[in-house]
Amino acid sequence: MLYWLVVTFFGPELPHLAGTIAEVDGVFPLRAIEAWETAYAPGQGFHDKYPPLASWFAGGLLVLLEPDFVDAAQPYLGMYEAADRVNTVTLEPQHAAATRLIRMVSTVAMAWVVAVLAGCAASWAQRLGASRATAFGAAFIAAGAFGASNVVLYHALSTNVDALVLALSVTAVALLARETPRVFAAAICVGLAVATKDPAYVLGIVLFVAGWRSHGPLRALAATLVAFGVYAVASGMVVNFETWKLHVAYIVSSGVDTVPRFEPTSMTGWLQLARHIATTTAISIGHVVPLAGLAGLVLAVRAARRDGEAASTMRAWVVLLALLAPVVFFVLPIRFAFSRFLLLPYAMMTVMAAVAIARTAELAGWRGRLPACLALAAVVVLDGERTGAFDIAAGRVLHESPRNAAAAFTQGIIPEGSHVVVLAAAAHHPPPIDPIRWHVDPVGLEAMPFRLMRFRALPVDKRPEAVLIMDFSMDAPSGAAQPRPEPPPIGHHLEGMYEVMGVFGYPLGRAAERTLPVRPVVTVLKRLD
Repeated sequence: MLYWLVVTFFGPELPHLAGTIAEVDGVFPLRAIEAWETAYAPGQGFHDKYPPLASWFAGGLLVLLEPDFVDAAQPYLGMYEAADRVNTVTLEPQHAAATRLIRMVSTVAMAWVVAVLAGCAASWAQRLGASRATAFGAAFIAAGAFGASNVVLYHALSTNVDALVLALSVTAVALLARETPRVFAAAICVGLAVATKDPAYVLGIVLFVAGWRSHGPLRALAATLVAFGVYAVASGMVVNFETWKLHVAYIVSSGVDTVPRFEPTSMTGWLQLARHIATTTAISIGHVVPLAGLAGLVLAVRAARRDGEAASTMRAWVVLLALLAPVVFFVLPIRFAFSRFLLLPYAMMTVMAAVAIARTAELAGWRGRLPACLALAAVVVLDGERTGAFDIAAGRVLHESPRNAAAAFTQGIIPEGSHVVVLAAAAHHPPPIDPIRWHVDPVGLEAMPFRLMRFRALPVDKRPEAVLIMDFSMDAPSGAAQPRPEPPPIGHHLEGMYEVMGVFGYPLGRAAERTLPVRPVVTVLKRLD
């Protein structure tokens, strides 16, 4: 509850783009309504890059809480491509309210994650010998750092499904790590998590191994079958098998093939990926939490081996599996990593970091526990500041919206009715130039060489009056070296056809810009007549 209150009333806010959403891969309100009506309707189905559960759930909330928007959106269902903004922009401001509602779901889900992690951390620290006050203090420090980190706060503010997946994932892990593991309750969470986002299938491995160690192979197999049954229903596989097959075909082909990767035989590629994972972790949650998390895991394993307590051993196994499974069984096979792929390992590091912090504070004696906790909290905060892990929480990257600023600027320098081409790395989420007053043509950034070649062949008066180029200054997900070209200076002429009129979202060099799509760079070009 505390995390929800702080984020809702005092936290930063992602920008709203009229007629679309700012978040890459987020749940678009129109798609959510479509999912509510078709996802589990026999013979229809909801085809998307993610399973339908999250979009269906968001659609249900919109039907319940934003009925006017749902009614107004009916003529426009299916019009969710960037080129359809001429229709969807007419749904404002109801569309903005629907977007806020979906974002609120993410905030609530992440608040649940922080609460579960804090509860587990305090409980486990006490079992390893920490006093109640020290355990709760350490849990507050670690969970607070986790909740304020860039990757967590971004997904708590967005329409992306990652917060929901993480909420189900940490709940499953917490159930498996109990003194008496609740394998079937965990199986339900696992099935729902995979039906929300496919990479959560790694939890099935955690479930099976944990179930085997706690209850034997038959119970483990039964729990895994329960998880699969829940997934089969929640993913729409049971009622719309053909749509489900299309989704799976996308995931195993273009879902990963569109991201540049290295060859499996390249040792350099593997080293770059390992460095990329380490760097992404450091600038996502800092250095102290991961290192303290590993120390806490070592302490937990040593205590379990020393005491021979089955519950402690089981807890250590579950945490270790949840920490490694997303990397070993997902990131390494696909050979690239975004920070959101590592949310569950970060959560496990957070819990074990609290254990290490509590044990360290206990060494100071009963009089020194409070000063020790305060000193350790200061270390965590200073580390987060130094690595940039708290950039979003400190308001360093979301204090402006480059896309909205570029759209307003462009509309002020060309007459209404002009043709504007937007070359964007995320063509579904372009600067929101009014498509009713201007003719907007959004295309992918990869089309830039071909478009410029076409413009060069046209007479001057036939070329678009303005061209906007939008890209994100993120690290390559494979870890490969990636050049960071400087935006062109104002007044620069591009191939004698266009003049650079403005650059918005100029890179600030912040950590959050390297790992998250929070701050696009938008260059505005005006035709030379």
